[in-house]
Amino acid sequence: MRKVVLITMMVALMPMVALGGEDGKHGKGGKHGYIKELNLDEKQVGAMRDIQREMRRFMIPHHSKIELTKLNFEEELQKDKPDEAALNKIIGEMASLQAEHEKRRMEIIVKMAAILTPEQKAKFIESKMVKAIGGGSPGRHGGGHGHKPGERK
Repeated sequence: MRKVVLITMMVALMPMVALGGEDGKHGKGGKHGYIKELNLDEKQVGAMRDIQREMRRFMIPHHSKIELTKLNFEEELQKDKPDEAALNKIIGEMASLQAEHEKRRMEIIVKMAAILTPEQKAKFIESKMVKAIGGGSPGRHGGGHGHKPGERK
């Protein structure tokens, strides 16, 4: 039972960010920092915004499913005698939802990269890789811990 609770807490604490800041809301240059950072033309800006709207249309109901699954887990866990099989089923549902979220996020990144020039794409991929491996500024999703790699705090 302890194992189930620990796994669930880890799943519940995973960040659920649609694009992890890719839309520029948290990046350099304010709300749409990627426009300046990648020097996008008007056609590319329109395509990026279309892709982001597509992601938002997916994420709104998807986040609702995730929240309902968390609520189901809480309800089961608060029972006098939680059903371990039911908890495991809910954990499986949460893992499936998280996997679907990540798959969709990767598909969106591929779509975004496809509309970029080779130079823009290289810069875009580099920024995604830095975020994916924990780079970036402290206190942000995907950000580091405020110190350089290999440096002790």
